[in-house]
Amino acid sequence: MLAMLPRVDSDRDVPIRVFDNQRRWVYEFKLSGRRRNKYRKPVFQSRAWRVFAKDRGIAAGDVLFFWAEEDPFHRTQYRVALYKPHLFP
Repeated sequence: MLAMLPRVDSDRDVPIRVFDNQRRWVYEFKLSGRRRNKYRKPVFQSRAWRVFAKDRGIAAGDVLFFWAEEDPFHRTQYRVALYKPHLFP
């Protein structure tokens, strides 16, 4: 997943348009680089991410699928789908 996301640095957040495939809703997450951590992987940090996680009831063990999609109006847009393994064993 990390390879398809835009490159980030610790000095600025990158806005990411994400379309929730199951709810048919667009969110704008902020992709940030960790500043004071030895693990330099990017993280989503924004109110929209927290709203998405709460609305969808994301819990430990859930799996999120992200994929990139070219959009003629917004350039690259990402889609997300949530899989809850405990509901579909």
